[in-house]
This record gives sequence, structure tokens and C-alpha cells, in this order.
Amino acid sequence: MANKKDWRKLLELFGILVRPFSWIFYLISGLIPRRKDIWVFGNVEKSVFVDKFADSSKYLFLEVNEKYRDKIIAVWITSNKNTAKELAKHGYRAYTKWSTKGIYYTLKAKYWIFTHSYINPWLSRKSIKINLWHGIPLKKIMYDSKKGADYKRYVRLKNPFKKYIYFLLTPWMMEKTYYLATSPLVAKIFSSAFRTPINRVLISIYPRCKIFFEDMKGFEIGLDTEIYSKVIQLKNRGFKIILYAPTFRDDKTDNKILEVIDFSDLDKFLQKNNAILLVKPHPFSVLTKMRNKITGKNIYFVDPSSDIYPFLKHVDLLITDYSSIYFDFLLLDRPIIFFCFDLEDYLAKNRDMYFEYDKVTPGDKARTYAELKTCIIKALKGQDEYSEERRKIKNIIFNYKSENLVELVMKLED
Repeated sequence: MANKKDWRKLLELFGILVRPFSWIFYLISGLIPRRKDIWVFGNVEKSVFVDKFADSSKYLFLEVNEKYRDKIIAVWITSNKNTAKELAKHGYRAYTKWSTKGIYYTLKAKYWIFTHSYINPWLSRKSIKINLWHGIPLKKIMYDSKKGADYKRYVRLKNPFKKYIYFLLTPWMMEKTYYLATSPLVAKIFSSAFRTPINRVLISIYPRCKIFFEDMKGFEIGLDTEIYSKVIQLKNRGFKIILYAPTFRDDKTDNKILEVIDFSDLDKFLQKNNAILLVKPHPFSVLTKMRNKITGKNIYFVDPSSDIYPFLKHVDLLITDYSSIYFDFLLLDRPIIFFCFDLEDYLAKNRDMYFEYDKVTPGDKARTYAELKTCIIKALKGQDEYSEERRKIKNIIFNYKSENLVELVMKLED
């Protein structure tokens, strides 16, 4: 009997064999007139963790539904039937990508808005694509990568023959795509990482960050509501809320976190200090399989595939390592601890960085578990000398005009 790896290879081979026939759909999709008042949104990706109602595409979708309903027909496209049903239950247009209505709206929509893959790329020809992306990059990504998963994926395109084959397999990648950045500096990074002209990079706030400052109808969809409710209750009872959000390692060494942190001892430490720890691993982290070794009386494991952004405005202290989540957290001007116990290994075996780590990480650095606890106590006591440094980094990373992203998108032409 074939194992999962064998089946995956067979499916990939089947996908390659049917690609020539898929070109027929791609070419036809460019012949159908597209309507500027129809926008499709999504996070469609092969990974079950990615195809969820979350990230900036979620919040722009909610904003368009709330404020532009009279001008724009907003439709969420997904591979997940449960996501489509949940959104429909709340009164939103949402369809699976190969359903009749899913195909209709993807063919008719002029604007495609996403944070990962292209929703249903074989139906995308002559649509205007806006990739909101999923984080301000600290780590080098895409074509800028010198090591790690992105490097393995995109280095093949340096060979002209392989680039030609790649075009045959993914023609939509050669079409014009716009990207969202939060400042001119981040725009330059994206221009380089995606090998795209700077004028195709829009500059505005990430839609997901708006939840920090305003209420938004529908925000609870895609949320780990059980944990979220507990956080609100505990916050109201005077507990300090700490979020630990480590990024994944390309070399699959995330489980070293369990060797460095004594979670049993940490749970007792949190109880003593009237604090709650939320652990939210990256969806691709191997820690997702080890939640039973992490949870405790004062430690809660947040579903890795769920939306973390509504939690952030209730978080008093963020602990992370190399995750770009801390850039967004700067908007709240609250303490950050950088638990970088494997910094040298990470730089050597996983990713290069766009910035010198110590110069763009405004917070205490902890290299051991003992140092981490010391830093937590310091933060809980209100000892914070990094506010000015956070402000400086924030002003560099978030330097955008006040024009709304929806208005920017509406001005885009072919």
C-alpha cells in the first residue's frame, strides 16, 4: 500500500500531466468581460492551515462589506466548505472555488485580493491581482532568499530553461500583480523580493491592523472563540496577558523550544505572577503537534490556523523571536521580549535577514529560559525603557499616507 509521500508524488505528477488542458481554462478566462464592482477575496492554498478566514484579506473583505456594500460586491472564495458555510451563515457571499457560483464570481471579478496564493489561478487571466502578503519581512523572502524553503523554491528560476517550464506550469505568475507594503522602505524590499517594479507596490496600513483601533463586524469569524472568551474574562479579572508567538524553522527544529523552556515550571511561574500565557505557533511549526506538552493551568494553546489579531489588542506583553508579528505589535506600543535562543543557528541554517537583528528589535533579548523569566518579571513590573526605540522603528516600518486601501485599489487599471 502506498504511503502518504507516494500519494503526494502521484498527485503532483497528475497535476503536471493535466496542466496543458488547464491552459484552455486559463485562456478562456481572459475572454470573459470582468466587472470592476466585483471583488473576490481569499487565502486559498494547498495547506489546510492557510485556507482560513484570517489575515489582511479577511479584514479588507469585512471593511468592503461594511463600508462599500453599495459600490462593491465582495465575495470570499475558499477550498474549505466549512469556511464558506460559516461566512454564509453570517450573511456574507462565500463559495468554494470550484462551485458554480465560485467559478462565476472568479471569472467576473476584476479585482482579486489575497495574502497567499492566487485563489483559483487558472481562472485569473486579465484580472487585477493584489497580494496583501502576510507580514512585513524581517527574514529574507522569495527571490531575495539565500537559504531556506524560499531559496529552494525560487533558485530554479535562475536557469532560463527552468524559468520557461515554470511559466508553462504557472502562467499567472508572469502577469502583473500588485503588492501591499506599509512604508517606502518595505516597498523597496517587496520590489526586490518579488522582482516587481516599485510602482506596483501600494503603500497603506495592513487591513488586519485596523482591528487594534476599531470595532469591526464579523471579526469573530475565523477566531479561536473559546480561548478568546477566556482571555477577555481573565483580563477583566486583572490577569496580565502574554503572547508567545515563535516563527517556524525551515530546518524543522522548532521542537528545540521544548528543550529550552520548562513549560511546567513556567506555568507555576505565571500562576505566582498573576499572568496568562497564550502560545500561538506559526501554522507550519512542528509545535502544532505538541500542544499537550505546552498547555497548563495558566498556559493556553491558540489554534495555529486561527486569527490571532483580535487577541493582540488585549495582549500586555509579546514574546517572539524572528516572527514579523512584532512589527504589527509596534502599533500598540507595548513591551516586547525577543527570545532568540538559537539566533546564530537560525541565521546559518534557516534565513538571512533584511536588517541587523539587534538594530530593529526594540526590546529585551533573552537567550536562556532563566533570562526569559527575568525579562517577563521586569515587563510585568512596568519597567520598560524601549518606548522611544519602538516609536522610531514603527515610524520607519509604518510610513503611509492616509488614503484608504480600498480607494487605492479602485484606481488601479490594467
